[in-house]
Amino acid sequence: MIKIGFKDRQKFFWLKLPNFYRQNEKILFGINEFLQKHKKKITSLKKIVVVNGPGSFASIRVALTISNTLGLILKIPVIGINMNLKLDDQDLFEKGLKGAIKKNNFKLATPFYGKPPNISRENKKF
Repeated sequence: MIKIGFKDRQKFFWLKLPNFYRQNEKILFGINEFLQKHKKKITSLKKIVVVNGPGSFASIRVALTISNTLGLILKIPVIGINMNLKLDDQDLFEKGLKGAIKKNNFKLATPFYGKPPNISRENKKF
């Protein structure tokens, strides 16, 4: 499941996208529709909080790629939060907001995979 949220004043708004085939192709459309529903523009974002791991390699890469790209384009900080903290969504989000740096200062969020890569050895048949 993909969860997207934003905070406006003291109220949180959440969008949960269920897992489905090729969902990664529709994430940006989901974000856009979610913001439009709440009468927000992507340019009104001040910072991005993203879970940077641990978890599936592919999921972490997709989340960080989208978040870091938006942060770079919008010139806003991207704060990576580790799921090992065992916090609920709102507490994770609040922790990320507190970790933010100055506005108009892009900062890259980096992955935390939680374990070494599981890469099979090359099959040498020569």
